[in-house]
Amino acid sequence: MIRKIFFTVGMTLALLDSGAQMVTSTASTPTQLVNDVLLGGGITASTVTYTGANGSRGSFTGGSSIGFLFDEGIILTSGNVSSIPGWNTSGTTSDVTSTGADADLNALLSGGNSTGDKCVLEFDFVATSDSLNFKYIFASEEYPEFVCSDFNDVFAFFLSGPNPAGGNYVKKNIALIPGTNTFVGINTINGGVAGSSGNAANCDAIDPNWASYSGWYNDNPKNGNVIQIKPDGYTDIFTAAASLVCGETYHIKLAIADVGYMGDSYYDSYVFLEAKSFTSVGITSGAYTTDQSLNLTSDTNITEACNTGVLSFVLSTPSTGTTTINYTIGGTATNGVDYTDAGGNPLSGVITIPNGQDSGGVVILPVADGQGEGDETITITFDIGSSCAGSTTQTLTYLLHDPNTVNINLACGANDVNYVSFNWDAAPGASGYDLVYQVNANPAQNASTTNTTYQVNGLSPGD
Repeated sequence: MIRKIFFTVGMTLALLDSGAQMVTSTASTPTQLVNDVLLGGGITASTVTYTGANGSRGSFTGGSSIGFLFDEGIILTSGNVSSIPGWNTSGTTSDVTSTGADADLNALLSGGNSTGDKCVLEFDFVATSDSLNFKYIFASEEYPEFVCSDFNDVFAFFLSGPNPAGGNYVKKNIALIPGTNTFVGINTINGGVAGSSGNAANCDAIDPNWASYSGWYNDNPKNGNVIQIKPDGYTDIFTAAASLVCGETYHIKLAIADVGYMGDSYYDSYVFLEAKSFTSVGITSGAYTTDQSLNLTSDTNITEACNTGVLSFVLSTPSTGTTTINYTIGGTATNGVDYTDAGGNPLSGVITIPNGQDSGGVVILPVADGQGEGDETITITFDIGSSCAGSTTQTLTYLLHDPNTVNINLACGANDVNYVSFNWDAAPGASGYDLVYQVNANPAQNASTTNTTYQVNGLSPGD
């Protein structure tokens, strides 16, 4: 009976697993793919155009059910979107679309090769902030055999428009390996070894460090039952990013194609773009302090040996990639002397919000130096929100107070009366304080009310 129960449970789990599958569709128009699937916050798109086979662009859902890195989004491929779902049982998936070459992709090639089966989605857009971010994954049937060959399928994200640093972006490819100017492709992101039809010298010529990028590659071999998609390999999630001039019009061209001598239609490749990830992120902010319960309080009074300051930034949408916020420190208090960050170091002037997070901040820790310096100021200045809306610079000012030590006024009784009386008050702006007194080993007594006279009786010499 026990064995029968375990057998039944095992069969049920197997059936549930076999039913999980990515679902693809080509029903949406190119405009719907852009506006309804791809766009997130802070972007307005227009003039959407598509060049390619209708079956080469589409949407997908259910990615998380099979362990794929995106749950939903859009797909651009040199083959057919419908060929993607299911276990990899071929290794040579090749759908012919006969859509021809793309001149901009051809310009990235060498050795007399040309593109074929092109798939190109492009549109104009205006951003409400000064940056662009979106997430993507590249996948291909050319893994791993054609790693380091001289005819790899190619894709690129070409950006055109004003460059904040001066001049213009002219079809600048922003599909790059993080921290480099190296494009993402089969010869740059792979398992770290040349394929059976490749030569390592071809990869070296692109980037001598290509093998070190292998940690961003995922193998999906034929009949390996790794994940239920057909491509033989795929990258980790990458973020395409660029600095923008807020409110200006830009053009983005998302393109992919097969590559071979005179163009080919073999061994398809794919780009997955995460739903709602095409964003321009704005920033809001706030100044807080922490009370003794470590709850945030909307306050700007910091007191040595009592509470800390918290500078908080909130993004309009979760960060795609890493969002860096720069701020300027000023005021009469000295950074690194009168206050530090939580680690005891001077405030750096930079806050980093990790991928997927929508907020970040820094702790301002006052240094209890025991010196009566009077009130000092800490100013934090930064750009926030949308520069299009004209709200560009904000300054937050914290007041740094001396320690919350009390001013105690003692009054002793006459020589024959053994008592002491006292009253006290707190430093200006202090909050969350508590005062107790204790005589010898007797229980502590509460004396938390300011400007109240407390009298302690029954004292003896030496108490």
